[in-house]
Amino acid sequence: MPTTTEQHTDIILHECNVLNIVDRSTEIILHLDVVTLSPQHPANNSGTFLCVRPADLTMKSVESSAVELWNDHKKHFERLPDRFPQGLEEIYEPERAIIEANGRLLWIINGFDSKSGRWQEWRICFRE
Repeated sequence: MPTTTEQHTDIILHECNVLNIVDRSTEIILHLDVVTLSPQHPANNSGTFLCVRPADLTMKSVESSAVELWNDHKKHFERLPDRFPQGLEEIYEPERAIIEANGRLLWIINGFDSKSGRWQEWRICFRE
């Protein structure tokens, strides 16, 4: 079910499994086992939270994508050269969708890196 940029703030990714990430230069597609639509999402007529299984989240007109891993010894994040996380298997709280003043959408997605066991943060800025 297609949604607009504004409706992305009504999509909840908490504790969903990442099945695959597809990078197509100007768009990134997250294949997920489930997403939850808030009662405010226009595609949700249930009046309560609604789980959609499986789900694809397509981020179009991607302007930037950066991955950082937490370093316990240095007590700060270290930026990776990768455009998307290679070891993201499950998304945890707090994931956030923020509509910036210029209309660009910023997703901040958190979870553990399955390869290193370290906490990671993925920031994706896109237009639609």
